[in-house]
Amino acid sequence: MRISSCTLVFLVTVLSCSMAGEWDVYEKFYTRMMSTEGDTYSFIVNAIFNGAKHMATDYLLPNHQEFNKCFMDLGKFREAYQKKELWALKMLDASAKFPSGFLKGNLVDLGNFKECINIDNKNLDIVGKNCFVFFETLAKNKPWVSNMVTVESSVCVPASCEAMHLQTILYRSLNSRGLLPYVGYCQTKDSLKPQYATLDIIILTSFSILGAILFIGTSYDILLHILPQDTSEHVPLIENGKDIEERSKLHRSILSFSLLANTADLFKTDTAAKSIKCLYGLRFLSACFIISIHRMILDPQPLSNSFSIELEIRKWYRALQMNAYLFVDLFFVMSGLLISYKYSSSMRGKLKLFYYFIHRYIRLTPPLLVCVMLELISPIFCDGPYCEPFIQRAKQRCLDNAIYTLTYINNFINPSHKCLLHSWYLSADMQMYFLAPILILFLKKWRRSIPFILLSCLAASMLSIFIISYINELDAGYIGKNDFYELDSKLVYEPFYTRAGPWIIGFSLGIILQSFNKEPYRLKKKTVTLGWIVAIICLLVAVFGVYPFVQRGYVHDHISDSLYKAFHRNLFGLGCAWIIYVCYTGQSELLNQILSSSSLQPLGKVSYCLYVIHPFVQMLQYRSVSSSRKYSDLLQGSLVIGDICYSVVFAIILHLTVEAPTLKLENIFLANLRDNSKTKEEERLEMFKSNSDEKGQV
Repeated sequence: MRISSCTLVFLVTVLSCSMAGEWDVYEKFYTRMMSTEGDTYSFIVNAIFNGAKHMATDYLLPNHQEFNKCFMDLGKFREAYQKKELWALKMLDASAKFPSGFLKGNLVDLGNFKECINIDNKNLDIVGKNCFVFFETLAKNKPWVSNMVTVESSVCVPASCEAMHLQTILYRSLNSRGLLPYVGYCQTKDSLKPQYATLDIIILTSFSILGAILFIGTSYDILLHILPQDTSEHVPLIENGKDIEERSKLHRSILSFSLLANTADLFKTDTAAKSIKCLYGLRFLSACFIISIHRMILDPQPLSNSFSIELEIRKWYRALQMNAYLFVDLFFVMSGLLISYKYSSSMRGKLKLFYYFIHRYIRLTPPLLVCVMLELISPIFCDGPYCEPFIQRAKQRCLDNAIYTLTYINNFINPSHKCLLHSWYLSADMQMYFLAPILILFLKKWRRSIPFILLSCLAASMLSIFIISYINELDAGYIGKNDFYELDSKLVYEPFYTRAGPWIIGFSLGIILQSFNKEPYRLKKKTVTLGWIVAIICLLVAVFGVYPFVQRGYVHDHISDSLYKAFHRNLFGLGCAWIIYVCYTGQSELLNQILSSSSLQPLGKVSYCLYVIHPFVQMLQYRSVSSSRKYSDLLQGSLVIGDICYSVVFAIILHLTVEAPTLKLENIFLANLRDNSKTKEEERLEMFKSNSDEKGQV
């Protein structure tokens, strides 16, 4: 989740040098690029023509036959352009020109991708190939572009030219001017055609089978609605108990895949007395903030006004937008809360560890598996210039590392190349869930020691953040270099032990809420007011305390940076915990009514699916990016709202087709593991009753 795109790298690094020296570098860089001589109005095409012309006599030798076709086709391209032939004019038109507004931050020109790859001159056997070219400068005081990809251009050339050919040609042409070109990747129309490998066919077949099962389940449900109901005909008075159980399981299993039944369950309002209903709204709001920050930093679409944005995001009120990562910690708070709230309510009997673990795995994995499968077939949907650098590489990461994602260890094993970048949270949460039985054991046998144990764990987590940040000199804030983000993600952002603080706060809150259930009480108004003041201070410090760390000229002190990194997530967790507490205990009825409203409950139920599916939804938009855009709050807001709306639709589909059926099947087939204290006869009677109730409802 912290992997930054070239857009983010620009946002967080430009203007880090002194303004005078930096702009001097930009002016020199601009002058060198514009001084490229040639016949066309495209500086990159001129550079290729000039380089090819100077190298032709050297490389047209017997031992360099591989270059012949490229040089010959480039010569045909130049001659055809001079004759104003249409295919050559299109090839030039599709190539990048020097972008206007370069000194305002418009450093990317993608040309016209579709125009290029659709060029096909059958007479000369030349088709278009789109290649990306990146530039660095040899100046001593390099601009921000020296850290990652720099000035990005697109050139359209004959398909016979490979990236290494263009690399050599451009280097020969531009090196003397102090420019370092790098040809990243090239694409043709044929390379974009869907390539259905065996794995793709298996995945598409699996989705087809799932669709058929859903059709059967939904049709069966409709049929039960249509047919007259006669329970005596379907459930004989004298029948073997085992037959009743198996018959009921089959009936319920088929109905588990009914879209009608699952939709009805989704929109059913939670009226349970001891349900923490405010969590529905908090889950959805957290997912929305996470979607917004992913749109901000992972969107590959270049921005034409990047310089002004970099200044803008340093303003204090932008911290809420750029610090939206904190809402992941609200997820951790809710996760710890639900575990302790559930298992501290009834401490009789032994904790069934096998069911405890298998339930969690079944709860999380099927929707995650679907998202992995979608990532693997995502190149099928891609038809834009960023297919190779983003979509194809994302698929390769999943081919190499999907097993670590599905076993929830990808935040430790090969974390820089994880399948599904945002899945680190699921791994960290699963790891804390697997360690929670230790706390539950203390809660059961040595309850009085729980406060000390939890405080010790919280202190250990904060101390680990401080030590790691201090030793590795990790700066606080969301502005830094790309290598900083990768190191911070690996050492602090993703490991479960550095993210345990908010989870422990949530675990403690669950115990408090269960105590409230046993002996309800009401805090005095002064106490509630004081609690709100403290909570608001915690939230403000967590969100806006980053302001001084992101200002230009700020001299980072490793102690203060490390202290902020150790405290700010826990302060945010404390503030959120107070909101949950006052909502549940009835001391903020209006807020509780809003967060637990019937309109937010369905959205809260699909929040997990919303979290795991939204990157795929955003990818569907990234796949066709072909030009830069100007950043504005209004446009960014409309993109985020669109992301949320589309993601909600996909999340509902994922919930109805995968998550809900899986949970129902678990209740059917793993009921014995969940509660083995019941006798077999009680279970059969319960199954019989459930079967009759379902028929009665139909």
